[in-house]
Amino acid sequence: MRFRGDRMNSKRIVVTAYGKDNIVEKISISLYNDNYEAEKNAENYCTTINNLELNENNWIYARLISDNTPYYIKEFIPHNFKLMILSLDDRALQKVIREVDSKVLAQALVQEDDSVREKVFKNVTKNACKILIDDINYYSPSLIKEINIAQKEILKVILELLRCGEIISPYFNEE
Repeated sequence: MRFRGDRMNSKRIVVTAYGKDNIVEKISISLYNDNYEAEKNAENYCTTINNLELNENNWIYARLISDNTPYYIKEFIPHNFKLMILSLDDRALQKVIREVDSKVLAQALVQEDDSVREKVFKNVTKNACKILIDDINYYSPSLIKEINIAQKEILKVILELLRCGEIISPYFNEE
């Protein structure tokens, strides 16, 4: 497309995926003009969408993407905290735990079931486990939004460690 003055008018692309569990049910694409204001609007849209709390296992995820750049479908499905933690081997989980603030870890575990908690507990020292249990009890009245923020922070750490090759996970195998 060519517009005024023979300048190319490029667009910013936002892909929004809707789904349940690990299934993408719908995908929508929005185009934004490629200027500072439009980019801020696109980023705000993605932030707003990604902070929505939906019921049950429903999810919605928006991402600003670049034209002609390949992406894996898993990049458009929000990562499940429980599945990601359970998929890590002990060494990988220990690396994640070292990278995460203990208060964030405690808050992320507030509403998790025993399988996730036990996996984490067995990968910390006895003393750290006692402190973590106390912190979980302290954060028990946390709002869902705060728990989700803590889980997202841990998922960011996991994804960064995966990207750098410092840990591996069968849950996030890009092959």
